[in-house]
Amino acid sequence: MIFRTLLLTATLIPFQLSLADIGRGKETYYMGEYERTIAEFTPDAEDGDAYALVKLGFMAENGWGTSKDYQKAHDFYQRAAELESTEGYISLAKLYAYAKGVGKMSTQPKNIY
Repeated sequence: MIFRTLLLTATLIPFQLSLADIGRGKETYYMGEYERTIAEFTPDAEDGDAYALVKLGFMAENGWGTSKDYQKAHDFYQRAAELESTEGYISLAKLYAYAKGVGKMSTQPKNIY
C-alpha cells in the first residue's frame, strides 16, 4: 500500500509541476506581463505544448513583450499546427489570409485546410 502511494505520488508530481507552469503563464498573460509570460511559456513550448506555442506566436505577431516578428509567429503557429492544435491551424491560416509576413497567394493555406 505504501509503495503504491509513493509510486502514484512520484508519477503525479511532474504532471502537477507542468500544470503550474502553464497556470503561471496564463496568469501573467492575462495580467499583461508579457515579458514574464514569454519566460513562463518558453520551456513549455520547447517541450511541445501547443497552448504555449500559440500564445507565444500571438505575442510575437502583435509585438506584446517582444518586437513584432511575423516569421517568429509563423514558426510558433506552424509547430502548434503540427501538434494538431486547432488554434494553431487557425492562427497560421490567418497569417496567410492577411499576408502577414507570408505571401498572400501562397499554396500553404490550401494545405492547412
